[in-house]
Amino acid sequence: SLLRFELEPCPGPLDRSPARGPAMLEIGLAPGSNEIVTAWYWLDRLGEAPLASKSILSGKLDAAWIESVVLDFVGRVLARAKS
Repeated sequence: SLLRFELEPCPGPLDRSPARGPAMLEIGLAPGSNEIVTAWYWLDRLGEAPLASKSILSGKLDAAWIESVVLDFVGRVLARAKS
């Protein structure tokens, strides 16, 4: 199973910076494992390899871990939009 989020901040009407493509976060079972949940981050959805990843044993997976992964991802995307 895999859960995928795509995020593309919309620039304001006065923002003249070049448009950036969407970023992507995937959360799922690590390949070949039923015990490790991994989150992969791509700040460029078309990138070959993820920028970062975080993993946790499935028995320790909780709402706090998911919240930290999503907030970290959103923070990275927003920081990218400012640069």
